Amino acid sequence: LVMKHVLFDLKQCLITPPLDDEEYVRETLVEAAKIANLELLKVDTHKFEPHGVTGYALLAESHISIHTWPEDDVARCDLFSCNPKTDYKSVIQYMQTRFHSMEVKRWGCDRSNWL
Repeated sequence: LVMKHVLFDLKQCLITPPLDDEEYVRETLVEAAKIANLELLKVDTHKFEPHGVTGYALLAESHISIHTWPEDDVARCDLFSCNPKTDYKSVIQYMQTRFHSMEVKRWGCDRSNWL
């Protein structure tokens, strides 16, 4: 079973309002699951005061999450999947465009054989 976990930070998000918009984050997670060709089971989000949003998409294959810091123009995200056909690059590119990020920092690991 192939299990990859990719973490990525979207930095220098030039348009701050999407980072603080709970519905925008929810829509992003739904679309990201489609782009990755993964089965969406549930989406949940939470809006923090005075700012910031956390959201996750529970997938049949694992999860996608977004945590935003509008005050720093940053969204920290991850995608974990056991589907070998997961399109990680397209998801990262979509989310970078969606949040108008000028810089992406990413890490990845293969979690397949850790047991």
